[in-house]
Amino acid sequence: TNVNAVRLMAGLAKYASEQVYWAKDIIFLVTDGGEHGIETWLKSYHGGGGLYVRSGIIQAAVCLELPPAQSYAGMGLFFEGKSGQLPNLDLVNIVQYISRVERIPAYLHGLVDAPRSSTWLEKYKRSARLLLRQVSSLAMGKSVGIHAPFLRYRIDALALSGLVRPTDPVGLEYLRTGVAPAMPAAYTIRAIGRTVESTLRSLNNLLEHFHQSFFFYILPANEKYISIGDYIPAAGLMVASLLFQAMHLWWMQGSDDMRSDSPATRIERINAYYAFLRRTLPNTIGIIARVHLLGVVLLVAPIAVPYAVLTNTT
Repeated sequence: TNVNAVRLMAGLAKYASEQVYWAKDIIFLVTDGGEHGIETWLKSYHGGGGLYVRSGIIQAAVCLELPPAQSYAGMGLFFEGKSGQLPNLDLVNIVQYISRVERIPAYLHGLVDAPRSSTWLEKYKRSARLLLRQVSSLAMGKSVGIHAPFLRYRIDALALSGLVRPTDPVGLEYLRTGVAPAMPAAYTIRAIGRTVESTLRSLNNLLEHFHQSFFFYILPANEKYISIGDYIPAAGLMVASLLFQAMHLWWMQGSDDMRSDSPATRIERINAYYAFLRRTLPNTIGIIARVHLLGVVLLVAPIAVPYAVLTNTT
């Protein structure tokens, strides 16, 4: 059940209706059926159903997932959608900055930033784990939250999920009985509410939609990102390899005189070419492995050598 999120949204709606500084409309949406319910509402909102009251173009969406608990250990931030869709990086940065002001740890895929006192190896391992989780999520094309339908409609969206403490009595009772008991207003719930309200204020102050930020990125840490310009050359080389192979196959068919040969002769020539590729494949894989190993050495050496010298000196 998402009862805490419904309660929080009701409180935010009551608070927002009493303010006069809103320059944009705010829609508080509660649906059943998870993503299917949101998808149905979006279709109706965009003219696919019987929803006649609209409020113009939706600029952004913040989805709440707060399971029953007295308090939360932190706030999970989920932004990947289906088929590798991502919201504008500015929206993610806004929520992360506000969460730091509210002193709520923002977890990305269940991982929080390593402490400042951590060694470079611990920070590297944490960033590598987060990087692999995000890349696998984007590669699998599966959504990680109820915000995915908004991204399919080109609406910047993300999901905020309360992470229940392992020792929380309310959360343990809910897991044991399946019934959500009455819960007091916890400080962390109010802090998450302030985070959402501050996010809405930030979106309210925008004069236009996000357009000069990033839509393709990977976050190895809360305050660090890898732009598409850093990894698009590898994808370009992969695409170029297919083009070169196609050109090679065209060349293997030979001159105009050779193209006049019978289909059986051309197929035999192409099969011989593929047999040659299979023989050279192990050597090619070895070259790729050695190049990657060299890249790892060049990446780690500037960090590991000064650290080893410093350790030996101290």
